Order: sequence, then C-alpha cells, then structure tokens
Amino acid sequence: MFILDEDYEKSAMAMCDQHVLKIPMEVVQAAVVVATEIDPSVLEKIRVYGVVLPKSNKGVSVQHMHPLPRWMALCSGNYMEILHRAEAITNEYFNRYRKHHPSAGHLAWLICNPLDFNTTRWLCWVVRERKGLNSKGRPYAEWFDAYAYYIDIEKLIYVWEDAYRNDGGCTYFAQIMDDEAFPGCRTPHDAVSAGRKHYAMKSGGTINGLRSTSVMKQPMRYFYCPPPEWLVAAGGNIQYTPKTKRSRQKNKADILPCKKQLLENSVIKVF
Repeated sequence: MFILDEDYEKSAMAMCDQHVLKIPMEVVQAAVVVATEIDPSVLEKIRVYGVVLPKSNKGVSVQHMHPLPRWMALCSGNYMEILHRAEAITNEYFNRYRKHHPSAGHLAWLICNPLDFNTTRWLCWVVRERKGLNSKGRPYAEWFDAYAYYIDIEKLIYVWEDAYRNDGGCTYFAQIMDDEAFPGCRTPHDAVSAGRKHYAMKSGGTINGLRSTSVMKQPMRYFYCPPPEWLVAAGGNIQYTPKTKRSRQKNKADILPCKKQLLENSVIKVF
C-alpha cells in the first residue's frame, strides 16, 4: 500500500493504472490472512461470500513474511485504515474504467464485518511474532518497537499495553522500503513523504539527486488521468498514452497467393 496523501481519495488518484488495478485484490488477501490469525470463525463467512483465500508460499505463512498484514493485525484502526484506502482505490478504478473493480464487493463485506482485536488469539499472535526472526535474521521485536505504538496519543502506548485495539486509533505506518535500493526515502513519522519519495524512485525518478536500483520494469501508466505534479517533477518513466498496436493479421492479398502455392505444391494420391 502506497500512502501518497492523507486523504484516501487523493492518494488513490495519484496512483498509476497498474497499482489501481492490483492493490485492492492484494489488500483483500492481506485482510483474509489477518482474519486467519485473529478470528478464524470469520473465514467460513468469507468463503461463502466468495473471497479467494491467499495461497502460502512454499508452506511459509504469508502473515510471517509480509509487513502489510502484520501492520493491519496490530489493531482495528490499522486494519480498517487499509480497507478504506483500498475501497478508495476501487472508486478510482471505477472513475477511470467505468466499471466496478472485482474486489469492490469483497472490501465492502470486510468493512461491514470488522474483527475483534481484544482476544486471546491476538495476544498469542503478538507474542509469537515478536519472538520470530525476519529474512535477515533480525528479531521482529525491532519492527514491533518501531511501528506498534499509537499516534496522536501523548503517552507512548503500545498496542499490547492498553485496550485501544478496537477504538480506531492507528499506529505508525511501517516504512518498509529498502534503504539500499531506495536511499533517502524513509521519513520518520511521515508516511506520506516517505510514500511519495518511494513512489517517485520506483518510477525511475530521482530524489535529491539519488536514484533507485529497483524500478518498475514498465513505465507507470496514466492513461485516464494526469500523474501528480510531484511525480512528474521527479522525472520518472511515465506513459501517458497507449502504444499503437500493430495488426497481426496479414492482408488478404498476401494470404491468398500463399494458399494457392500450397495447393499447387501438394500431391494428392488416390489409392
């Protein structure tokens, strides 16, 4: 999830066509992973509604691998924040393509059926995750210490210390971009600034003279709306109009002589 503006709709409008297409589905899958950990009884309802459950990668839990569902699982505020942002992206999808996104109904169902985060299962999940190690061998406790405390609260309160988990408060959004691949993007306590820098570099643009070593293979497409000014200013690789497709069908004048030659060269034997 790219946080490109505090306003959900403006953040969705700033996204390229590729992300508007795929992010809602990924958020639905992340929400199902959270439900699997926090309240498995919801899963049967989700299956009945038709939400496709995400497949694990080589038997490893998706929850243990990706920071998005882990951040969503911290509290109700985080969970609903991402669902509402994804819902705004489906609205933007409709504005651009004049049809409903396949995940729009799933997101509406998930928003109307919130999870309860004040449960023993949630506490067990936190204890287990904090003891785990990430792909670089570092304890996940470092990640929780950085992103599991609430914002807009004077006292530093972590999600496992108080009953704010169902009150709608959010913790700091995890800035997961690689420092080596996206230098200078991390901005403490400013998810929008970090998200815009990350997005600009991902498009191939430069921030303060620095360029990423990991950019999108294809240009960011903005066929149905103009890209945001801050993205254009970064000098990223942006495609404004579709490429002209060449017709693969040959001319009939070219096809007929070929067929005629084939018939002349073929020998039919009658036994």
